[in-house]
Amino acid sequence: AVVFLFAYFFQKFRAKKENQVREQTTSLEKANKGLRQEITERERVEAQLLQAKSAAETANRAKSEFLATMSHELRTPLNHILGFTELVLGKNFGPLNETQEEYLNDVLHSGNHLFSLINDILNLSKVEAGKLEIDCSPVRLKEILENSLIMVREGSRRRQIQLSSEIKGIPETLSMDERKFKQVLCNLLANAVKFTPEGGKILLAAHLVTKEELKARLRISPFSSLVEELKDQPNWLQICVQDTGIGLARHNFERIFKVFEQADGSLTRRYEGAGLGLALAKRLVELQGGKIWVESEGEGKGCRFCFIVPV
Repeated sequence: AVVFLFAYFFQKFRAKKENQVREQTTSLEKANKGLRQEITERERVEAQLLQAKSAAETANRAKSEFLATMSHELRTPLNHILGFTELVLGKNFGPLNETQEEYLNDVLHSGNHLFSLINDILNLSKVEAGKLEIDCSPVRLKEILENSLIMVREGSRRRQIQLSSEIKGIPETLSMDERKFKQVLCNLLANAVKFTPEGGKILLAAHLVTKEELKARLRISPFSSLVEELKDQPNWLQICVQDTGIGLARHNFERIFKVFEQADGSLTRRYEGAGLGLALAKRLVELQGGKIWVESEGEGKGCRFCFIVPV
């Protein structure tokens, strides 16, 4: 009787455990099936994403090549328009009355603005298409900085904007792409003049900074991500363009460096521009191993655009 009872309960216990094992096995099989389906779905989504990324990159390259070609084709007739307008304004074909001169000046101003936009689009397209090359040579820094101020002096004088510079401790020469360096300076200074009201001030400052000084400064700024992107370079040339203009809200700090983006709001809508200058400056600085950022205490409190290049 004891053996029978023991065998009975043992068999019952074993049957119960076998049922539990079967249930667990079934549950595991369902879970495995679900995981396999999830993995398959993820692989399908990843394949679609890779395909979409490849298509987007192809489309972006095609767009950049198209813009580069079209920009080049547009510049040729525009050069003729500007050239003949200047000849007529120079009274090479006879005198002009006041109305004719006023309208031709408007044509020349608009043509020059369009020419500037086309050049920016062409350069951006070349950068995105990987066709813009860096041609480094020894550059006389102080001379270029002083000449860049001369280029915006006339526009600032008309609006009674005070220009000044603070250049100290910089090397006499530095190896970089002179043309692209000038273009970045001109873009920043032209922006400062455009967004600074009459009677304002613009300061161009240049000096050397160490990597540790840069890290300490950037860590407490909205551009703290740049700290990790700095090259292992002990010393940097820092150039800043500071103005007393319309200023900038913090949420627009990164946005203004994107293509065709401008600070939103009534303060900027009355100023012309397509949002290409800062995007181009950013790319030109980065092509030379540098970084660019902006500082401002808010709207109406001026801006300070800074960029660095390795020394």
